[in-house]
Amino acid sequence: SYRPGARFGGNAIREASCAGLYGRSRRDASPFARAQVADAGDTAANPFNINEAVETIEAAADDLLGTGARLMTLGG
Repeated sequence: SYRPGARFGGNAIREASCAGLYGRSRRDASPFARAQVADAGDTAANPFNINEAVETIEAAADDLLGTGARLMTLGG
């Protein structure tokens, strides 16, 4: 559906985080000077089958962790 809520969580987080990409934040922090950061994008999960969705998300996380990356997940 096109209802607001968790469906738009990922894009809302991306939009809010873009404010800190260029220049310094109000706290004079530069997180990108200390770490290499990448957005791995959305993981397409079945919203009608929670068990399948969890398996899909875990598999995507395992793929990323297998590269040696550290993982931080955010979402709605």
